[in-house]
Amino acid sequence: MSNFWHYPDNPKFWEGQTAFILGGGPSLDMPLGRLYDKNVIGVNEAFKLGDWVDVNFIGDYKYYNHNKMNLYNYNGITVSCVGGTINDPNVLTVYSSNEVMTLKKGRIGKSLNSGISAINLAYQFGVKEIVLLGFDMGIHNGQNWHNNNVAINQFKKQITEKYYAKVRSVIESRVSDVLEKAGVKVVNCTPDSQLECFEKMSLDEYFLQQDKYINDFNEE
Repeated sequence: MSNFWHYPDNPKFWEGQTAFILGGGPSLDMPLGRLYDKNVIGVNEAFKLGDWVDVNFIGDYKYYNHNKMNLYNYNGITVSCVGGTINDPNVLTVYSSNEVMTLKKGRIGKSLNSGISAINLAYQFGVKEIVLLGFDMGIHNGQNWHNNNVAINQFKKQITEKYYAKVRSVIESRVSDVLEKAGVKVVNCTPDSQLECFEKMSLDEYFLQQDKYINDFNEE
């Protein structure tokens, strides 16, 4: 899947499939073994979970600068819109678009949140379904990030609820409509997520539903 931006058109590597997106929220500290053979996109430091994270999007320079040496050992694809990555052979650098969601070659939607950009990547890969994990979109048990996505902030400030409210508004008004019109289903499997615009269920419930569908199909 390497060098996918070098093709004449954005290829749909996962066309008609499901993509699981790992956001930065603290609720992601949960068993994820059932994702090891799935199509997975991570955000910022999610690549540290293992090479089963197929694609990792870095949208903030502090994450890149802190982890650039670690990326040499990551066998997945790293995508970033950070200007400082443009000469890094381990990173495929894309440019920010004025659109929140775009299919333009070599571009990613400009937004307040890297999770939104990861959703845009899944959309560009042609998926029919997106499953969100770690999209708390609010402070969860007093924390902002999961253990493998610790923010590097010189002032040690927590992101405020005002920020999360703004991000939720962007997803609800400028992301969900695009995906709905494109026929892309989104399931939010984030425990206690404050993002309400997508169908919500636990990850266990999601897989039980999928197992039932497969069993029913095989019995026909």
